[in-house]
Amino acid sequence: MVQDFAATGLVHILSVSGAHIALVAGAVLWLGARLKMRRAKTAFLAAAAVTVYALLAGLTPPVVRSLVMGLAALAAVVLGRDRDTLQALALAALGMLVWQPALLFDISFQLSFGATLGLILLYPPTVAALAFLPPWLAGPLAVTAAAQLGVLPFLLWYFSSFPLSAFAANIVVLPLIEAVVVGGLLAVLAATAVPVAGKLLLVACAQLVGVAVKLAALLAALPGATLYFPAMGLAAGAAYYLGLAWVYGFLPRLPGPAAVVRRWPRRAAAGAVVLAVAWFAYALYPRPLAVHFIDVGQGDATLVVTPRGRAVLVDTGGGREWADFDVGERVVVPYLRHYGVTGLDYLILTHGHQDHAGGAAAVAAALPVRTLLLPPGAPSPATRALLRATDGKGAVPAAAGQSVVLDGVEFRVVQAADEVASKRGEVSTVVLVSYGGHSFLITGDLGPAEEKMAAGRLPGPGSVLKVSHHGARSATTPEMLAAFRPQYAVISAGYGNKFGHPHPDVLARLAAAGAVVLRTDRAGAVVFRSDGERLTAETWLGR
Repeated sequence: MVQDFAATGLVHILSVSGAHIALVAGAVLWLGARLKMRRAKTAFLAAAAVTVYALLAGLTPPVVRSLVMGLAALAAVVLGRDRDTLQALALAALGMLVWQPALLFDISFQLSFGATLGLILLYPPTVAALAFLPPWLAGPLAVTAAAQLGVLPFLLWYFSSFPLSAFAANIVVLPLIEAVVVGGLLAVLAATAVPVAGKLLLVACAQLVGVAVKLAALLAALPGATLYFPAMGLAAGAAYYLGLAWVYGFLPRLPGPAAVVRRWPRRAAAGAVVLAVAWFAYALYPRPLAVHFIDVGQGDATLVVTPRGRAVLVDTGGGREWADFDVGERVVVPYLRHYGVTGLDYLILTHGHQDHAGGAAAVAAALPVRTLLLPPGAPSPATRALLRATDGKGAVPAAAGQSVVLDGVEFRVVQAADEVASKRGEVSTVVLVSYGGHSFLITGDLGPAEEKMAAGRLPGPGSVLKVSHHGARSATTPEMLAAFRPQYAVISAGYGNKFGHPHPDVLARLAAAGAVVLRTDRAGAVVFRSDGERLTAETWLGR
């Protein structure tokens, strides 16, 4: 249900927030207008209603934030300054940031104020531009467009998606939810005097909720209901808002788009062509190779993006400690979409253990996968789940010597999981990723005996070693370090994990080998970029 509401742009409805407070206040103000009450008196009643509603909702941080915003707006009505909406919004934001400055970086705070600002500034011109439509259609479309335009950079940064079906959902589903919010509050109040009336109202609300959930599921299932885009960074976000201000006429010294076309039609056409060519050239221009060691807790997941944007994922995380949390769905898929990955050329599993393959099924269900390179032999439960999710299409068993080149990047299987035997089962497919003068060795959970065998098959020194078995004591043997001689060593381990990974002995061996150690449990995701000559490393937490 949460996924359906997110796909239709209505997920904010599932938690009490500004929309609910505004709805309750709006219902009281509407009723006061129908009863011809004084505006100040109606505003006081509305303030009392939203305060009671916030108390009933439990005064969680989003509720408190929404209540402050609502009371500020109602105070503006009482003071006869209801047109000073920007000042009221700024006052609410200032008060909340003084109380808790860290709210500035809170997703809910950013989306709430961004959407509200979009409604204040963009709704009037948008609904005027849609005047050719019937009012019952123009209003909801303008509200949706104004709110979505106001928060688009934040949506793309956090979720890498734009809910295209939100326009239909705001017309079809949102009125039902609004009726539920108002009806639910009336039911609670009515139950204090006439319990039967309260119960009947709640039964009606329950039926409306059921209809709304079904409609949201139908809209979310439509083709193209949600569009996915790469995250919009700070510079792109600033350019977006500058362009939005220009289009909506908030830059009075600059003529708007329509005026530019009227005054200089040829120049405008030439400028549009130049921008289109520049955009295509930028999109086609090769970028550096990017190798992401994703922070998936006590597990492994490595994303390789070639210079032309083709993607290969080696392992998907999903440890046993995440029994009720699918790492593939909740961590890996959002991470891939954040970086513009909409499909995988290869999904490679070094072995079938849960902490390396547990998220594979969710990844394959969310993104198209061209080829599955799987460990040979009897599949593990995680591998079986992946095969069910893909109907086994594109599945190929790994074998030593396999090699594929994508955009100049070679992926070579140094050693396959079934070629060796280990009493403790520490076998893994070893993958060597090479580009120009740099190489990355991904070792899975390779044990010491298998490491020594793999070390003898390496073509020479490399750049980055993904330390095997999350830095377990027996992993990363002197033979492997002598053969590969890495500049960097990446340890993918969970923060405060119960295994004590990485072990001090491993850290000592890496230090003696001169490798720079980067750990996901301390630094978050680790990303390497290379043009074939230079190699740079960055971490999510910058350390």
